[in-house]
Amino acid sequence: RQPLREPRPPPSPPLQPQSPP
Repeated sequence: RQPLREPRPPPSPPLQPQSPP
C-alpha cells in the first residue's frame, strides 16, 4: 500500500524577463 500523496501542482514554465522594446 502506498500512502496517499498530496497532489503536486503542474510544473510551471520558467519565467522569462521581458526585455524593454
